[in-house]
Amino acid sequence: MGLELSVRLQAPLSTLERLSQAYAPTQSQAALNRWHRQIPDLSRALHAWWQWVLQTLSTQTQDLDTQHWVLTVLLPWVYWHQQTLKTRQPQLKQAYQQATQQAQVRFLADGFTHTLSDAEQQQWLDWAIWMCAK
Repeated sequence: MGLELSVRLQAPLSTLERLSQAYAPTQSQAALNRWHRQIPDLSRALHAWWQWVLQTLSTQTQDLDTQHWVLTVLLPWVYWHQQTLKTRQPQLKQAYQQATQQAQVRFLADGFTHTLSDAEQQQWLDWAIWMCAK
C-alpha cells in the first residue's frame, strides 16, 4: 500500500497535463513538475504509514476479522472525519463530509461493528484516531 501511488496517479496526471497544455501551458507546467517530483516521496511516506498501521494493529490483536474491520471500516471513517475537521476549503470540506457520511453508514451497517461492546468500539475508535493523526 502506498508504493503503487505513482501508478495510480498516472492517468489523472496525464489528464491534467493535457488540460494544462490546452488552457494554461505556462502557469500549470511548474505545478505539474512539482507534483511529479513529490510523488516518490509521498509514495514512500504513505507506504511507511501503512506498514506502521499494520504492525501496530498486529500488536493490538491477532484476530483477522478485527484487523479487517479496523482497516476497511473504522480507519476510513475516522480518516475522513479528521480531514473534514482540518480543511477550511469549502469544496474539499463538502467532499470530505460526503466521504465521512458514506464511511459512517458503512461502519453502522457493518455486522462486525455490532459484535463489539461499546467499550471495545471506543477502544478501537481511540486507536484509529491516534493512528490517523499521524
